[in-house]
Amino acid sequence: MDELELIVWILLVVGTTAAVAAFLGLGGAWVVQRIQLLLLDVEARRVALTAQIVGVDLLRTDLQSKQVDVSLKNEIIRPDENGLLPVSRALIDSSALAEAVVMAMHMYIDAQRPAANVPHTLHWAPHIKYDTRLDGVESDEPTAAAAALVSLDFWQLYEAGQLPTNKFLIGFDLDDGQPILADWTSLYSALIGGQSGSGKSTLIRNVLAQSAMQGGRFAIIDPHYAAGEESLGASLMPLRRQMLFDIASTDEQMSQTIRYVADVGQRRISGKEADRTPLVLVVDETTALLSRSNIASELLGLLKIIAQETRKVGVYAMCIGQQFSAETMPTTARNSFVSMLSCRARRDVARVQSGNAMFGRIAETLVPGQAVWMTPKGEVKKLAVPNTTQRHLEAVSNTLAGRKASAGIWFTHEETTLQNESAINHSETSNKPAINKAADSPALDTKELRALAMFQAGSTIKEIIGSVYGATTGMPYTKAMAEFTNLLRGQIGGVQRAPTK
Repeated sequence: MDELELIVWILLVVGTTAAVAAFLGLGGAWVVQRIQLLLLDVEARRVALTAQIVGVDLLRTDLQSKQVDVSLKNEIIRPDENGLLPVSRALIDSSALAEAVVMAMHMYIDAQRPAANVPHTLHWAPHIKYDTRLDGVESDEPTAAAAALVSLDFWQLYEAGQLPTNKFLIGFDLDDGQPILADWTSLYSALIGGQSGSGKSTLIRNVLAQSAMQGGRFAIIDPHYAAGEESLGASLMPLRRQMLFDIASTDEQMSQTIRYVADVGQRRISGKEADRTPLVLVVDETTALLSRSNIASELLGLLKIIAQETRKVGVYAMCIGQQFSAETMPTTARNSFVSMLSCRARRDVARVQSGNAMFGRIAETLVPGQAVWMTPKGEVKKLAVPNTTQRHLEAVSNTLAGRKASAGIWFTHEETTLQNESAINHSETSNKPAINKAADSPALDTKELRALAMFQAGSTIKEIIGSVYGATTGMPYTKAMAEFTNLLRGQIGGVQRAPTK
């Protein structure tokens, strides 16, 4: 190849290369431009789509607002020119408004009727459904005699000869109107519950009045006795003749009373005392006492002894409480009672008292003058209790004392002079000298009565001093011995006691 051909070949190669480079440069710029245009188009489409979404949301919000406004316009009637309040259209369209108008008309008509005659005096009488006559003859309607009998109070029942002589009339069955009777074996260890004002006092007075008329004697524990007339002890004072000693209210008095009743029971069981006169321990505020450590153990121990043993020899217990709970009335304490009575009480409280769900349900429905009784056999009876007042107790006491005015009016407790009676019951076969309280000697307290009773039963001086006075040796024993000797000196032969130094 000559020199000219080489130059031409070089020029062609250079030109081709330049052309290719120029083509590639122009093509790359075009491709880049197209890519940018595509990206711009995608962004524009995204912005347009976003605007459409926002527009739809705004439109939906506007529609909802219009619907709310339309709903309000449909449901509410705007006040008119007279200023009447808006009324729901649904109320106008329904019959509720018309029914309300008719009811208002009936109420107006009833209000215009003349009032019924109001009695000048009110007499308590339970409303009872009668299914049978008292004589056992079937009847759909109560006889006049049955209705009259149930409406009588305690003293009216007594004067009508309707009280049993060897049992207790607890009340009248609210299911059939029949008398509900109980004997000593059914009530020898009874627990009575109920709220304040539910009729507990009436129920207790009813039972104790009949007990007194059957020769019962009482030992009463009432920690609230000093509170006055509202206490149980104060309400039972008309029966003071039947009380062995003054009502125990302090810890020392209550403890001595518990021990005295326990001593009587043990002497009767052991045969040292043949007397079987009913002795009833009456304890108020039982739940509170069972929560006090210094009284609880002695009281609970005595209740167990009564339930297991001394009931056979005429020593019984009647305990009253209110707020029964698992803490104040454990199962062991509840099992010391064989009979449960309650006036109106909360269902859970009455259930804890008795351990019986039905007993609790009935107690919750009672009204004053009614009670529920769970017998030793587990039977539950709802009954109406004869109204028994403090005046009735006074009449009972005066009847037992044989005091009645010529005009037929019973003397009150204050009008009757009460002679202090000795609490010592003597066996007919006893050959020991009788220990009687001199008429002018001071009243005996529970401790002194215990000491005399143990002496009469044959206990030794050491046993008496240790058990009653709590002294065994030393100066306390000497002082107790002097006190007991002085007590005997004041009792035997009517010799007045000398003051104890």
